[in-house]
Amino acid sequence: MKNKITLVAICAFMFLIFSNSSFAQSSSAPSIMYIECSAITPEKYGALLNSLKNNPDFELGEACVPAHVISIKLKHDGNVQQQFNGFKNQTSTLQLGEVKLLADFNDDKFMDRCSQARLGR
Repeated sequence: MKNKITLVAICAFMFLIFSNSSFAQSSSAPSIMYIECSAITPEKYGALLNSLKNNPDFELGEACVPAHVISIKLKHDGNVQQQFNGFKNQTSTLQLGEVKLLADFNDDKFMDRCSQARLGR
């Protein structure tokens, strides 16, 4: 009986540790915007990287130039559409082509689109 109580206490303790750890990680993880830039090239990607280097609101995440998609890490919580508009305003001189927010995207869709583009599809 004593072993069962000890085991239950250990399991409960481990659950609390891992659930708090997961919560801390999820609340501190940055939000990500996925954006399509119809005219992005390696040169324009470099200019975009320089443009956002010290930006207080955005950080360039992953990019897949063949698929014309990039990810932008948002440093602050807030309205994604407003932050997207801010991104467009800040990068308007880079001539990235048509810039669209891919609201239904996630990491899997990003990687799938990138893989398809690299295969020429």
